[in-house]
Amino acid sequence: MNKPRIFVSSTIYDFKDLRSALKYWLSGIGFEVRMSERNDFGKDSSQNSYQACLDSIRECDYYILFIGSRAGGMYSTNPKITITQMEYRYACKLVEQGIIKKIIIFVRQSIWDIKADRNALKKYIQKEILLDEELQDKREEIETITKQSSTIIKNSELIFDFIDEVSKKDEMCQAIKKGQDYPKRNWINIFNNFEDIVDVLKVELNASWDIDVKKWKIS
Repeated sequence: MNKPRIFVSSTIYDFKDLRSALKYWLSGIGFEVRMSERNDFGKDSSQNSYQACLDSIRECDYYILFIGSRAGGMYSTNPKITITQMEYRYACKLVEQGIIKKIIIFVRQSIWDIKADRNALKKYIQKEILLDEELQDKREEIETITKQSSTIIKNSELIFDFIDEVSKKDEMCQAIKKGQDYPKRNWINIFNNFEDIVDVLKVELNASWDIDVKKWKIS
């Protein structure tokens, strides 16, 4: 019997340990786990590495996305699209086609909090500081403060835009404003640690505890 396949999409540098632990746990409950940095990653090595990743997603049943403190390699510079974004967009198309069963999205708590804090700062700048007529010609310069990278987060503007994309922020605003149907698949799971991730996946992947062998398995 073929094992169900899961593609794990994220930047590798800031999720290295988590990805390793996740592969161990998912493999243990009966999944084939696709991670591009692993030697057992199913691919056509004659292709471009980015295309090989996209093709691998098409062979999977589930797609898991992690967003953290780095944007990752660029797939396109005009417009700016990272390879992780492209993987997500491709997975969305495959879900619509019924090829992938489910997309599961995680965002690191610290990044979520920084984004919220930067949004609050931007609103304050727009409401309070930029009321000063002498500062109007410096509007864009001042607002770039909210998009600055730091020791915690790199390429913050790209990451924040990506979070808005996966949460379908614009579509939600349009739906609320015009009374349209709400967009689907925009649930974001916030996590601090590996336990938070496993708690979500137990539910999303229908994993249950097998008392006989004392391990989690796919129901």
